[in-house]
Amino acid sequence: MDRSISSSELEDLLNVVQRRYAGMERSIHGRDVREILAAVLVVGAFAAMWPLYRSSPVAILGVALICLGAALIIYVLMSAQKPLPLPFHSSVLDFSRNRLAWLDGQIRLLRTVAWWYVAPLCVGCLLLNWGIARGAWLVFGLQAFTALAVAAGIVVLNQWAVRRSLQPVRDDLARLIKALETADQRQ
Repeated sequence: MDRSISSSELEDLLNVVQRRYAGMERSIHGRDVREILAAVLVVGAFAAMWPLYRSSPVAILGVALICLGAALIIYVLMSAQKPLPLPFHSSVLDFSRNRLAWLDGQIRLLRTVAWWYVAPLCVGCLLLNWGIARGAWLVFGLQAFTALAVAAGIVVLNQWAVRRSLQPVRDDLARLIKALETADQRQ
């Protein structure tokens, strides 16, 4: 059964949501900056290592896929930047809805990280390793195991981040929106 919340409870909820949301937004922005810088460094590193893999077409294909994956990461993260500011006269409800939409986008990014982040880099690493190993099955097997373990770890950590960090803030924000809508209806 839903009950109306008092104005002091609404104010407390607003303060909690603002504090948690602001910290989470700073954290996501920092993550995006680090990931973009890492993607640029990856491309630079593979350009510098050209003499090591240039004789293997499979390794070149792997590096191309890694570089395309890095470009995709930069594109996705740049596309999902901070929410647009609202006009000055916007209500707390409008502001909250705007932030909820942005947060839902961030959750969607982390839930799909296997496709836009992990898959291109992992497949590229596997091709690069195959091209460099030149038929040395044990070497390739160890490198493949490591690449797949790191890929699985990245996916698991991102799912954990959704459950542990983003979803609780999203739930608080949705509760705030519902409380604000209820308060608006009473007026």
